[in-house]
Amino acid sequence: MAAVTGAHLISNRLNAAQVLAAAQTELLELLGDPSVKKVIVWDPDLIQPMTIIAEATFIRKGGVTKMVRLPVTGLTERYEDASEFIFLVRPTLTIVDMVAEAIRTSKKKMEKRFTVAFTPHKVEYCVAKLRDLGLEHGSRSPVQFYINEYHLDILPLDSDVLSLDIPTAFKDLYVDQDPSPVYETARAIGKLQALFGVIPKIYGKGKNAKLVAELLKNVQGELERTQSKTGRQEAANIDSLILLDRSVDMVTPLSSQLTYEGLIDETYGIKYTVAKFPRHMFSEEVLKRGGESTGPFPVKLDSDDSMFSAMRDLNFRAVGVFLSDKAKEISAQFESRHDAKTVTQLKSFVEKLPHMQDAKFNLSKHTTIAELVKAVTDNDDFLSLIHTEQDLREEDYSDKPHPYIEKLLGNASHHPIEKVLKLICLQSSASNGLRARLLEQYKREVLHAYGYQHLNTLLQLEKAGLVRARSQEEKGGLLRAQETRGFPALRKQLQLVAHGNVVDDRNPSPSSMTYLFSGYAPLSVRLVEVLSRKQGFAAFEEATRQLPGPPAFMMTQLGRQSQKRNTVGNNMVLVFFIGGVTLAEISALRYLTNREDSEF
Repeated sequence: MAAVTGAHLISNRLNAAQVLAAAQTELLELLGDPSVKKVIVWDPDLIQPMTIIAEATFIRKGGVTKMVRLPVTGLTERYEDASEFIFLVRPTLTIVDMVAEAIRTSKKKMEKRFTVAFTPHKVEYCVAKLRDLGLEHGSRSPVQFYINEYHLDILPLDSDVLSLDIPTAFKDLYVDQDPSPVYETARAIGKLQALFGVIPKIYGKGKNAKLVAELLKNVQGELERTQSKTGRQEAANIDSLILLDRSVDMVTPLSSQLTYEGLIDETYGIKYTVAKFPRHMFSEEVLKRGGESTGPFPVKLDSDDSMFSAMRDLNFRAVGVFLSDKAKEISAQFESRHDAKTVTQLKSFVEKLPHMQDAKFNLSKHTTIAELVKAVTDNDDFLSLIHTEQDLREEDYSDKPHPYIEKLLGNASHHPIEKVLKLICLQSSASNGLRARLLEQYKREVLHAYGYQHLNTLLQLEKAGLVRARSQEEKGGLLRAQETRGFPALRKQLQLVAHGNVVDDRNPSPSSMTYLFSGYAPLSVRLVEVLSRKQGFAAFEEATRQLPGPPAFMMTQLGRQSQKRNTVGNNMVLVFFIGGVTLAEISALRYLTNREDSEF
């Protein structure tokens, strides 16, 4: 395969393959004349995301003869036949030092051309650092040195998932107060509008969402430049944009994901659609088709795998039944060969054979993955964790410690601090804050159990708003807690919690989004659902009044005439989470979209 073709990125809703094609076109423009031999020097953190954009064979079309990663020295001596060295890097000072060292240690640097391409954009402090190290763009530099940009600001992870790939976005926004992700979001949406047309209506909630909406008014230059390269597309392929600050709903990302894909992410991690598992657990047949022969076994998880696509959004308790049904179906298909009597029937069977063999391979692969995940979910401690999360979401625990959290703190040597802190943060978020005395009690117990080196961690969590004391007003000598806002106020209003055994994990009710979390509907997705109803923005505005931050907003942009009613029903909708999103929330959005009564 000459390039990542992106067949799995094409859907009947949004052709995300256009995003891929734009990134590939810009990459070839960056590489320039294919007759010039060149070496790409990678920032190690860019190698994996770039595999989504282009494979090695595609990159070689641009005249690339070798690819190496930083740190590296003596480039010109190692690769004497190369005329140009292109550093494809993120804008960090550590990487800039590595680039400068790679050039400094190249003895024949005066004979070569060096280009640093920052992705997604160059930043002034990195350019200044290069200048201080004697590397200045253009003719003023003692060597042929140039600074460029590669705008890899959108990664098409799947047909319905686009990522800005900013792993530190939440910390940047809520701890460091760094607005960079806001600007990156506005640029990315500007690029999407260049590809798919101006989005007529924008809805949002949160301080950062409002900033992005304001910035979108100022990115018309970016829009026009991209359109001149790609050709103007039909207007308004995307009808509505919903911008949500991550802080609008912190309960969901602090809750364990219980979908098949979500639990794989919780237990083994999914990075750029790839998860890695213990190699020895897989069959020889699966390993032979897996490529790499050593180390953890990598499995690509996207809609290119039809079996994964069908089961990724299932509650994990339904996965076993799904795989059992698939096994029977595949077995019956292979057995059908005995019924083939005529030449036509035999030919039909042979034509289906490759697909059947792929299905058998995928069944073996996902059965093994499901068994690995089940080994975790069957553990008593995992079940206690899930029950505790349900307690914290369903009841007010603002003024009392939870027994399970106390148990973890009393046996700290057997439990990572991250597990404890995540539950305390969930308790705070689900209760709209903790009473001051309870918060101080938790702090003391955490520092006593895990050490005072974690004091800064606790301060950072408070700064990010993940754990906080309840807002209180002093009136008549009494403290009155503001208990009627946030998650507690919306729990009943938006039916976020399903009490009792009301979820059928195999055949969920069309109206039961709680299926995905075994009794909890993500607040973030409920808000999207509210916008799709007849009351539309008015209902959205009313619900979000209970949440922190500035009021919800609606903004109309130029372009195709906007619809008269203020809803997103029967529309192509882009939901943008500023600060990160969980895979289970994406599953909930798919579930909302695919419901029989859905207006999307």
